[in-house]
Amino acid sequence: MTFIAWIDGSEVEPGALGGKGASLVRLQRSGFPVPPGFCVPAAGYRRFVEANGLQPLLERVAATPDLRLPKVAREACAPLTAALAEATLPADLADAIRAAYRDLHARCAGDLVAAARSSALSEDAAAASSAGVYETYLNLRDEAAVLDAVLRCYRSLWAPRAVQYRAFRGVNSAQEAMAVVVMQMVEADVSGVAFTVNPITGDRGQIVINASWGLGEAIVSGRVTPDQFLVDKASLTVRQREIAAKEVEARPHPGGDSGIVEMAVPAARALAPALSDAHLRDLAETCLRIEAQYGRPVDVEWAFAGSRLYILQARPVTGLA
Repeated sequence: MTFIAWIDGSEVEPGALGGKGASLVRLQRSGFPVPPGFCVPAAGYRRFVEANGLQPLLERVAATPDLRLPKVAREACAPLTAALAEATLPADLADAIRAAYRDLHARCAGDLVAAARSSALSEDAAAASSAGVYETYLNLRDEAAVLDAVLRCYRSLWAPRAVQYRAFRGVNSAQEAMAVVVMQMVEADVSGVAFTVNPITGDRGQIVINASWGLGEAIVSGRVTPDQFLVDKASLTVRQREIAAKEVEARPHPGGDSGIVEMAVPAARALAPALSDAHLRDLAETCLRIEAQYGRPVDVEWAFAGSRLYILQARPVTGLA
């Protein structure tokens, strides 16, 4: 049984890597600047379920009628939530993750701060994105933090809101599984999201870029309103700039601890554009190449560390006519 698949050399079936994992392998193979890392495929999750005797509880939840109702989802998940709180990673899976983490640490010349990202099998499908449903853990400083993050990602698959979401989307929870991406975390100066279609108007001739200082968590959590740039695809000209007061940013926890903290941004910097014109052009050109790779408009998570651009995720934009 294969518990580890490297982003830069995976021979595992992409469907076993989940939406994020499969996307990162595809992007890396196509030459895009993806941070190094590995994926714990769905086989790892299934081993976890088997070792902890969770299958009967999972099937009971999945068979519950009316899971779209919040109260029903909460009550149905309660026994499973209690069991998951006591569940542990089996030794063979934990050993494989430790070995891969040490290998990644060596690949990063001993300078590794990791991120663990949930990658459910149904996630980021062309018909329905699961953005924001599952968990991501940042600034992981050691093996223990990575192992705990993988366990938390597995638990997040059966959070009531995730079960409810799948019910709304018509996804059979009994057949769902979780892969986990473990990759070098980019200690971003600026990060954000770009859409190669205007998600509000549906205009496919525009790229919409949201950007803010620090890690992307401040945008995801809604704690900061990002800058927004509207770029014309044909000319790569910035047609519109909306510069927000970006008063907080997410940064790695100081003092070497795992996790992130929210920090105040000085007033002058808060009101300054997060992206220069050179960065905007670099990002727009890269997003257009990703769109060409996918053959349809995409939603791209990105980060700049200094002048270096990294692509953290790409997925098809859903809900377009």
